[in-house]
Amino acid sequence: MNRLMLALLVSLMVIKNGAAQTFQAPSCSQITTGHPLLIGDTLLSHSAGLQVPVAAAYLSAQDLYHMAIKAALRKKYAMALRLFRASMGGSLRGEQKHIDASFVLSSFRELDEPETVDKVPPSRPVKINRLLSSFQDGKKASGYGLYIHVKQPIPGKRKRFKWFGTVGHSFITLIKYNQDGTLVQRTFGYYPKKHFMLEATPIIPFASSDFKNDSLHTWDESVGLFITKVQFHKIIHLSRKYARQHYHLSRRNCTDFALAVADISGLKIMQTAGQWPLGSGNDPGDTGQSLLEGKIEFESLQNAADILLIDTADSSQQTSAMIKTP
Repeated sequence: MNRLMLALLVSLMVIKNGAAQTFQAPSCSQITTGHPLLIGDTLLSHSAGLQVPVAAAYLSAQDLYHMAIKAALRKKYAMALRLFRASMGGSLRGEQKHIDASFVLSSFRELDEPETVDKVPPSRPVKINRLLSSFQDGKKASGYGLYIHVKQPIPGKRKRFKWFGTVGHSFITLIKYNQDGTLVQRTFGYYPKKHFMLEATPIIPFASSDFKNDSLHTWDESVGLFITKVQFHKIIHLSRKYARQHYHLSRRNCTDFALAVADISGLKIMQTAGQWPLGSGNDPGDTGQSLLEGKIEFESLQNAADILLIDTADSSQQTSAMIKTP
């Protein structure tokens, strides 16, 4: 969202009794307590004492959707999924037409702040049990979220590598939303733990394995969705299983891990494998390109509508995806 909305929202159209009526936005810079918010087709009143920017007096579904994209690009993944669900007029779990006005407004303000762009540090190794234990916070969950992220060697190309050693990366984000409004979000990926240079290469494709904290890792394509409690715990179990196994460039790499997680969620990404000298297998270049081309299958049409698919090369809108259902 940007401040140009202030000028665009001087005159707002509210549909009432089938007729369009003009709503004049207040001239003051803020709307005081008690003023209702119209978000999509849902009329909301915010809590006492909450200050509401004029630009947030009316937020359409498209506005909420663009906020979701912006949040994901800033790696605020939990916020992005909730905004995406709100853009469809649903609650966190999609059970009723209810939108948390306080959450939308706080998100609006946070995303309206300029982003500080720093040099991205390398991902650091993390013990998988320590990382996953953060989800055991003793709080009752209200929902769970998942992202599959892909950094291609060459964005927009089915290339397996660029120069020596630039092969891209696939990784995930897991989210636990708590009923008290708190959340736990962890972003991590599967890596080789190399003891000498030729390990995890076509010459010596295997190595010890490691997980790393990828919370600041960049990506080219990302797909986010809500998952069930059962799926969440299956992903936890899978992560621990991968931690006990050796990395293999062709059979058990970062993309294999991300795709196995996607399979648990019911998301099937097609045409993810390619060939390279002395080997072949799933890779970030093909996987990312399949996301771009919409080569995705989902187990149910209802859930397919809940997929947030983002391409950083075209962050102003959702990447077109032809979701196929068996």
